[in-house]
Amino acid sequence: WFVSSGNYSFYGPDGQNEYQNYDKETLNKLSESGDIRAMHELANRAESIDESNSVLYKAAIYGSTAAISQIGSSIEVWKNIDTLPTEEKRAYVIEALAHYEAATLRGDWWGSINDGSSLKNRLTIQPDAFEQEHIKKRSKEIYDDLQKKRYELGLGEFDNTVPDEVVKLYEEMLRPL
Repeated sequence: WFVSSGNYSFYGPDGQNEYQNYDKETLNKLSESGDIRAMHELANRAESIDESNSVLYKAAIYGSTAAISQIGSSIEVWKNIDTLPTEEKRAYVIEALAHYEAATLRGDWWGSINDGSSLKNRLTIQPDAFEQEHIKKRSKEIYDDLQKKRYELGLGEFDNTVPDEVVKLYEEMLRPL
C-alpha cells in the first residue's frame, strides 16, 4: 500500500537503486506512462523546487499521496520559513499543514503525523480554531483540484481505501508514549 501511494521509505537504500540508475530519458518515458515511482525520482533530480513540485503534482494526480505531503514539506524549504516574521511564517505553516491534511483525505496520515507535528512543534505554532477550519477547507480544495485533473486525464476517482494494518500503524503512531 505504501509503495502504491508513493512512499518508498520502507524500501531502504538497496530497494531504491533501480530507479536511481535510470537515465532521465527513461524516467521521463516511465513518467509519461503514469509510473509514479519514476515521477518521484524525477522530482528528486529536479534542479529547482518549482520543477520538483510540478513533477510531484503530477504524481499526486496519478495517485501518490506521498507527493502531496512532499509538496507541503517543500513549502518550508522553498520559503525558508524559519527566517520569516511570525505572521508570514504562520501562513506558510498553515499551507503546508493543508497539504498534509489533503494527503490524509486520501487515507495517508503519514505527512500529518510525521511532518505536520514536527513542523508545528519546531516552530511552536499551533493553529487556532479559525486556522484549523482554513486548513480543512484548503485541504479539500487541494483534493478537489487533484481529483478534477484526474477526471480530465480519464483516470477516474481516487482509491482512498487503506488496509486495516496501515490504519493500525497510524493509530499506534498517534498513541502517546
